[in-house]
Amino acid sequence: GNSVPRFHITWGTGPGLLAPFVRRVREAAARGLVEFRFRHRVTGLGRAAGSVDTVSGEILEPSGVARGTASSRTV
Repeated sequence: GNSVPRFHITWGTGPGLLAPFVRRVREAAARGLVEFRFRHRVTGLGRAAGSVDTVSGEILEPSGVARGTASSRTV
């Protein structure tokens, strides 16, 4: 068999890759179009006219662990 994968994986998420996305989301948040909700888990997306217009989810229990460390997923 061939050991070369048939797909490519982006191993890094460097600043050049993320910067355009981060900039646009922050601009939308400043205009009131996006809300950041930490310690929330998305369970559903509502659509209207081909666009996502609502998000539903659950609030996770508080956690004080350091960023990058696994945290509780308990609701």
